[in-house]
Amino acid sequence: RDVDVTATIALVGGVLNAYIVAAPPAQPPDCTSYSPEGACCPSLACYKSLPLGARIFVTAALLVTIRNSFRFLSNPALRDTGIFSKCLFVAAVSAQVLYTLYSP
Repeated sequence: RDVDVTATIALVGGVLNAYIVAAPPAQPPDCTSYSPEGACCPSLACYKSLPLGARIFVTAALLVTIRNSFRFLSNPALRDTGIFSKCLFVAAVSAQVLYTLYSP
């Protein structure tokens, strides 16, 4: 059950990440806020300009998620089960979000 919840959260996070990357930046008057650099949010610029505390928290949570996924993936008893594919999906989405957050 925990793996199902984690996979569902990863699915939602992956969809949000893909939307932020693919969507054009918001234009006034559709801005919900502005980044410290003055970019209209929501946009990729706002996503990448998260405050340091939030960035550290998100990074740590994603790295722990990837570590736990690889711990499950290295278990030979889970190779031919649904848990294996869900853990692979969770690790891939977490890596994708980290890449988006830190890519130039």
